[in-house]
Amino acid sequence: MQKRISKILKIGLLCLVVMPSIIFAKSGKTDSTQIQYGTNVAGSISSPSERDYYTFAGESGDVILIRSTEGKTNFQLRVELFGPDGASLSNESSPGVTELRVVLADSGTHVILVRENGAAIGGYRINIDTDQHLLATADTLSGSGSTEAVLDFVQRKAYLFLASVDSEVLIKMTRLSGFLDPQLELCGPSGELILRTKNGSSAQINSSQFKISGSYLLVASDDIGDNAGTYQLAWSGLLSGSLIQITSVEDLLGIVSVGTATTPQATFTNIGWQEERFAANFQIHDIYDEQIDDIHLLPGQSITLSFPVWVPLIASTYPYSFSSFHQTLLGGDTETGFVVVSKSAKGTGPEIHLVTPRVGLNGGLFTIRLSGRRFEEGVTAILSKQGEPDLVSDSLSTNFISSDTIDVTFDLAEAAEGSGDIKVVNPNSDSYTFFSGFKVLEFEGQELAFGQWEEFNVAKGTSLEVGVNVPLGQEDLFVLVKKSTKIGYSGTWRGNIRLSTEGQEIASKSGNNDFEIHLKATRNRLLHHKNL
Repeated sequence: MQKRISKILKIGLLCLVVMPSIIFAKSGKTDSTQIQYGTNVAGSISSPSERDYYTFAGESGDVILIRSTEGKTNFQLRVELFGPDGASLSNESSPGVTELRVVLADSGTHVILVRENGAAIGGYRINIDTDQHLLATADTLSGSGSTEAVLDFVQRKAYLFLASVDSEVLIKMTRLSGFLDPQLELCGPSGELILRTKNGSSAQINSSQFKISGSYLLVASDDIGDNAGTYQLAWSGLLSGSLIQITSVEDLLGIVSVGTATTPQATFTNIGWQEERFAANFQIHDIYDEQIDDIHLLPGQSITLSFPVWVPLIASTYPYSFSSFHQTLLGGDTETGFVVVSKSAKGTGPEIHLVTPRVGLNGGLFTIRLSGRRFEEGVTAILSKQGEPDLVSDSLSTNFISSDTIDVTFDLAEAAEGSGDIKVVNPNSDSYTFFSGFKVLEFEGQELAFGQWEEFNVAKGTSLEVGVNVPLGQEDLFVLVKKSTKIGYSGTWRGNIRLSTEGQEIASKSGNNDFEIHLKATRNRLLHHKNL
């Protein structure tokens, strides 16, 4: 048995070396260098007749890119790719950087031949990579931030991110050391090359390049691959999210009656570049928690998942969340909301169906509106959080508008940060609880009075963060930034406004001197202003 295995191994090895030998025999050279995807190799041509060979294991369907560069203008490489059968698949020669992009038809050992196109000699660099490998090793970007990285000649560095057509996106690559000539390539959600840009010591992409919302691939490189060095990549206006998006939620909207069987459903869509494997989870407060594992989605594919039946037993309003989570690329997506469990339309006792707003800063008195049904005059409201004293409204802090609507004012000055339950109690002691109905945010920065002008000094490269409690009933929100002459500023400046709530950026805008953001159907938000 051992001899039989040995023979099989020898035959297999023979199959691997037959094809390279055919090619090597053409020049009388019999040695080669084995390389892998993503590697960056230095070589040299020491005589006009020299031929250098590199072998790699390719798979059918691999989309490969071979980049080579030489260090002298009178030295021009020719690069040729051979398939497992010895046939030439592609060859290219050009000054500066030589690139071959090929979709491999067969699996097996492939050979790259490198030679000088004329009679010159000199050194060169060569790199081979695939779209698949580039995606698998890509870093992910979201929101705003910056990072530093090193490029080694013909090496490329990839990044994945989500962007929308209405976002103010800015991405900039800047040389920090060495002699890099930064170049950025942007590929769209369908894989098409949208833009290749370079401009001396930096390269920049802005929001005008994003015609549709989705996932984008960004590739950073030296423009002709003949320099190495460190660069900074800075970005703003990107979305935070997942390649697995929850595109619809069904059967949990509106009101669910006590004792009625409900099948939670959600649709998940892969907006990424490759097949994704993930798990999906659905939770309702602390009374329901179900998960579906090992789901596969191809790029662009959607699936509607049905979770086990849920039968509510107690009338309350509960928070729910659908989530996808996986280990590759961007993190998971989450869709949250509330499900109202009612006794019946003809039942007794109050119900809370909606809390507006659901977030407030712990800066003093704050009014929220409770919408539902069967409120009675004299109703009280309680905001409770585990481990903290309850906040209870009285007749002075409760405005009874109708049996469907009440306004309640709480003093949040001493309230601890976190989510709390809101409970209403009618005079006859009938009660109803809206679990996790309101969240207190602790804000240590400066609070800005709503509807009043405030003046600030913001030095170049610094930022100012202020918190704003938006009053109840504000359907439109305008955030206007103006250059102030009262504090002695007469020049032209460029700034950026970022609006966020609960740590998530919801809008941004850049401009010179005077500019604004306009939001409709506003909630309580934090305003972050940064002078770039």
